[in-house]
Amino acid sequence: MKNLNAIKVGKVVNASYDGVFYTKRFDNNEEALEFYKKIVELKNNFNGETIKNNLVGLFNKTKRILLESGLEFEELNNQYFLKGYNTPIPQSIVDVIIEYHDNNLPLDPILNFWELLMINMDTEVHKDLFDYLSHYNLMINDDGYFVGYKAVIKDEVVVEEFTDIVDDVNFDIVKCGYDKIKRWKKSPKKYNVYEQNDTYIIISEDKDSSECTNYLGTLEDVYNDMIKNSKVKVKRKTYSDKHTGTMEIKLGVPVTEKRELCDNNPRIRCSKGLHIGTPNYAENFADDGDAILICLVNPMNVVAVPNYYTEKLRCCEYIPIAEAEFVDEKLKPIEGSYIDYVNKTHEIEQIKKMAENLKKNQKPFNEKRDINELKKMYENRLFKLTNS
Repeated sequence: MKNLNAIKVGKVVNASYDGVFYTKRFDNNEEALEFYKKIVELKNNFNGETIKNNLVGLFNKTKRILLESGLEFEELNNQYFLKGYNTPIPQSIVDVIIEYHDNNLPLDPILNFWELLMINMDTEVHKDLFDYLSHYNLMINDDGYFVGYKAVIKDEVVVEEFTDIVDDVNFDIVKCGYDKIKRWKKSPKKYNVYEQNDTYIIISEDKDSSECTNYLGTLEDVYNDMIKNSKVKVKRKTYSDKHTGTMEIKLGVPVTEKRELCDNNPRIRCSKGLHIGTPNYAENFADDGDAILICLVNPMNVVAVPNYYTEKLRCCEYIPIAEAEFVDEKLKPIEGSYIDYVNKTHEIEQIKKMAENLKKNQKPFNEKRDINELKKMYENRLFKLTNS
C-alpha cells in the first residue's frame, strides 16, 4: 500500500510517496506551516494518482502548471505526457505550454498541435517539427494545423460555365422535353414551343395548338438558343507543381501522396515527398509568372524534417487554401479566414483509414510505436472531431 508521509522541521517540509522523496525550504516558519497543512489535507482527502499529481504540483510550480494543462509527469525519465498516453512531449513544446499558462494565453493551438503530431507514425518528426516551425516563425492555427508555403506554376484557362438561366423552370421544361424526345428517337424539329402564363409548353406539330398564341419556335431552335445563352466563357486560374508540371492543384482540395512513397530520412535534404516550406523558400523557388500558395499541413502528415535547416520539409499531404498576395514585393500577411480553414470531414476519413490499416496489419511501419496507444489516439481524435 502506498502511503503519503510528511514532516515539517523548522522552515523545511519533507514528504515521500511511492518511493519518491520531496523537499521544500521556505523563508519563514509561517510559510512552511501553511504548506505542511496542504499536504496533511491532501493525505486526509485524496488517494492514489490524485495524491501523486497534487503532491508533485505542490513541490514544483512548473509541474503544477503542466498538470493543470492536462499533462502527466514521469519522475524516472523526467518526461511529460498528455494525460492518458505514454508518448513523451518534446521539451520545446513543454516550455511553450508553461509560457502560455503563465501569460493566460489559450492552450488549444499547442495542445491540438501535439495531439496531431503524436499520431504521426515517425517519432523523429515528433522531436523536430515544432523546433522547425519555431525557428522559421511559421503559424499554428487553433486546430493544430500549421501554415506553409509552396511555389507552383500558375496559368489561366478559358472555360465555359453555366449562368443563372439553368435554375430557370422553363429551362428545365425545354431541356427535359428535348432529352425525352431524343430518347424516343424522334426529331425535336417536329415539336413546337409556346409560352402560356409565363410557362413554356411543348406540343407536337400534329396536335391541335390553336389555343396557343405565343409561339416561340421549334423545340430544336428554342433548345439550341437556351443552351447557347446559358453558357459564358470565363477565365480560371489553374495551378500545377513545378517538379513535373502535371499535377492539378485546386484551392481547398488536399494534395496527397502515399506515405510509403515518401522518404522519411531526415538526413537527406531533398528527396521524395511533397515539399512545403517558409515564405523565403517558396519565393526563391518561384520563377516569373509563378504563384505562391498558402497551405495548411496536418502535423500527422509530415514525413521528414531535414536535419540541416533547408527551410522546407517533406509531407504526404497539404491543403492549398489561398494564393499569396504581394505588397511592395513582400508577402502580404495572411488573414484569419484562410488559416481557420479545416476540413474535418476529410480528417475523419483519413483517421478512419489509418485505424482500418492498423487493424489489418496489426503493426505500424514504425515498430517503436505502441499499437494499442495508436488505436486509442485514433478513437479519441475521431470522438473529438465528431463532437466539436
